[in-house]
Amino acid sequence: MDMSSKKLISSMKRMDKAIKKIKTKIENSTFNFVDYSVHIIDLIVPIKYSPNGRYDNRIFLICLIDFVNTQVSWRKYKGTHEYPIKGTYLNRIHNKYVKNKVYEEINRPPKINRLASLFTFSEPSDINNRLVDY
Repeated sequence: MDMSSKKLISSMKRMDKAIKKIKTKIENSTFNFVDYSVHIIDLIVPIKYSPNGRYDNRIFLICLIDFVNTQVSWRKYKGTHEYPIKGTYLNRIHNKYVKNKVYEEINRPPKINRLASLFTFSEPSDINNRLVDY
C-alpha cells in the first residue's frame, strides 16, 4: 500500500469516527448537525467562482453522510435520490475538506469568548489580574 492510499484510509476513518460521534450526540436532541456544520464549512471552504452552481456545501455534506452510511466505494457511489452526485467528484470535495481540516473544526468544541470571560469575575480585585493577563 502506498502512502497516498494510507492517508486516504486514515482520513476516511477520521471522517467516519467524527460522524458517528456527532450522530450519537444528536440522536435525542433538537440540534441540527447539518446547519451547524454547513456554517463552519462555509467559513473555512467557501464556494466561489463555481461554474456549476447547483451544488453547495449543504448538499455535499448530506451526500458525504450518505456515503459513509452506504459504505460503497467512491467509484460506485451515485449520490442520493434528491442529489445525484458522482462519487469521484464527491471524493475531490472530501479531499478538499480534509486538506483544509474541516472535519477537525466541526468536531472541535466551541471556543470560550475571551472578552466575556474578562467581565465575569467573583471579586473586585480579580479584574486587575485578568486585565494583566490580556
